[in-house]
Amino acid sequence: MNRQELLERLVVIEKQVAAIRELLQRDEPVFPEEATKKLAARVCLDCGRKISEDKRNIRGLHDYCYKRVTRLIESDELSEATAIASGLLAPRQPGGRPPSVNSAALKKVTADKFAAEIEAMEAQGLGPKRGRGKPPQPPKNGDGSGSKKAR
Repeated sequence: MNRQELLERLVVIEKQVAAIRELLQRDEPVFPEEATKKLAARVCLDCGRKISEDKRNIRGLHDYCYKRVTRLIESDELSEATAIASGLLAPRQPGGRPPSVNSAALKKVTADKFAAEIEAMEAQGLGPKRGRGKPPQPPKNGDGSGSKKAR
C-alpha cells in the first residue's frame, strides 16, 4: 500500500467512526432527578403549577403547556431530546396495556375448558343437543293425535 491508499482508508474509517459516534449520542437523554420529583407530585414541568386529578396530564404537562412545548419542537426552536434533558418534558412511555399472558395460549385453554363443560352437560342430558334441530312440539289436544276434529 502506498501513502495515498492509506490516506483514503483513513478518511473512510473517520466517516464510519463519526457515524457510530452519532448513533451512540442519539440515546435517550437523561431525565433530571428534580423533574422526576415534580412528576410524582403532579406538578407541571413547564409552568410549575399543580395538575389537578381531574385534569389531563400529558408527559408531565398541562394540556396547554404540552401544546406549547410541542409547537416549539415542531418549529425546531427546541429538540425533544433537549426538552427531556432539561426537565421540560417527560420521556415517552410505552403505550397500551401490557400483555399479562400469551393470548393464543389463553384462547386455547378457554376453548378447551368450554368444550369440556358443554360435553359434560350434554352427557347429563342438560343443555342443547347438537345437530338435532327443533325439539318435538307437544300435541295440540289431549288425545295426542293433534287433530282438531277429535274434540
